[in-house]
Amino acid sequence: MKAKVYTVSELTYELRQRISSEFDGIWVEGEIRDFKISYSGHAHFVLTDGESSLRCVIFAYWAKGLARLNLREGMKIRSFGKIDIYARSGVYQQIVEIVVPWGTGIIATRYEDLKRKLASEGVFDERRKRKIPSPVSVIGLVTSPVSAALRDFIKTLRKAGGFKVIFAPVQVQGEDAPSKIARAIRKLGKLKGIEVIVVTRGGGSKEDLSAFNEEIVVRAIAESPIPVISAVGHSVDITLADLASDLHLYTPTAAAELLAAGKFAARDAVELLKFRLVNAMRNIISWKSQRLSSTARILETLDPRRRIFLSREKLRELKKRLYLATMSAVESKKKQVSALKMQLAALNPLAVLDRGFALLLSEDGKLLDSTSKLQPGQKISALMKDGRVKMEVLEIESKKKQENII
Repeated sequence: MKAKVYTVSELTYELRQRISSEFDGIWVEGEIRDFKISYSGHAHFVLTDGESSLRCVIFAYWAKGLARLNLREGMKIRSFGKIDIYARSGVYQQIVEIVVPWGTGIIATRYEDLKRKLASEGVFDERRKRKIPSPVSVIGLVTSPVSAALRDFIKTLRKAGGFKVIFAPVQVQGEDAPSKIARAIRKLGKLKGIEVIVVTRGGGSKEDLSAFNEEIVVRAIAESPIPVISAVGHSVDITLADLASDLHLYTPTAAAELLAAGKFAARDAVELLKFRLVNAMRNIISWKSQRLSSTARILETLDPRRRIFLSREKLRELKKRLYLATMSAVESKKKQVSALKMQLAALNPLAVLDRGFALLLSEDGKLLDSTSKLQPGQKISALMKDGRVKMEVLEIESKKKQENII
């Protein structure tokens, strides 16, 4: 008997018919990841139990009715709906009609438990962290060999020049990623000559970044004998690796720019100060935002609606105060930078020329600061703000002689 040959569309249609009839309405339990709402109003997210994932969609006319549940990252739910196949991509998904909150997600709970454990051991203690050396010449780099992070980092360093990068290629996501990242950090930490280690990758979903929340990676960073910069390309979520590193930056480019800045001496000091100020403000805002978001999640679990309303009002006020305080701090630092610039200008020995003074120089360019160094007929020059005037000494009158004349 000759076997039937299916086209891709025929096979997809056949599978869709069988799956739809078999799983016409089922309950699925999991934790929400990558939650987003499209322009059309449809809600898309992934349900995961830590080992497997299921794509889900709530169409707009159902999503409006579920808005009161405030679905979000890390929330554990039970969803009801049919299983279908999206023909264009061949991916199976659940068309969700009903959602029931079902406690805190496994991944979020595990993250918080590990965070508390490491914090109690002092792994995130600021007093433990070391200053990043500057300037540096030899850098250890841990990232994927096929990532945009690698290209951005190297491209930025090349603009400054003078760097030697010892590259430890690793897998930055997947089951084996944590052990490989930790092994690379420890290996670089044993090499002589490396002055700083940069652990980086591009942005991604929380699942993509999960390797940087693993204990083995966090401890490798904290125990490294060489200062470590964490430069994972994201700004909303902060990984445990970020908290353990000696310096946390938001992108690979930012890390390269910081290291390159050390190659430029005094003329870049002001720009470096600005960079550090902006990065510090971003970290403060991110930390405060996380704390506010955490408070909001706790309030949402309380039943009395009046209490929730009052707590939300308080949150808005705290955000306003945070914004005002942050802007005030930024403005203060700007004034400090301006004052430093003015001090540098005032100490410039050539600044007096702009006020109408001139400097007398001998023919060999030495400064003449006394009549005792002059003789009649001697050729000298006067340095003024817009040029040099050559002159000849006709007569010398000492200060004492001038006073007698007066």
